[in-house]
Amino acid sequence: MSAIARWMARTIWRAMLWFMRRDFMKTVQRKTIAMVPSQYRESARFSQNRHNRFVRKTCLPVLTVLMNLVLGSLIITLCFEVALNLFESGYLTMPKEISQKVHP
Repeated sequence: MSAIARWMARTIWRAMLWFMRRDFMKTVQRKTIAMVPSQYRESARFSQNRHNRFVRKTCLPVLTVLMNLVLGSLIITLCFEVALNLFESGYLTMPKEISQKVHP
């Protein structure tokens, strides 16, 4: 399960990096810095660069954990649905001759 989650996380991470490297996204980042008052602009640029470095360092492990949780949730839900369908169809009920021996 971890290999599948790792693959999913890397695919999502690759798509996010591709998106962030587009020109329109760089333009949005430059314009948000330009909206900051001039006395705080250098600090805002430094803060944005620090945030980008932090995200590049920590996002892939966090995404991997989240994908493991998603896959675990899907597996638990699938097992529950299979058990519920088996019970409703009668495969998980006790045969009458055994139930009469257990509960006379």
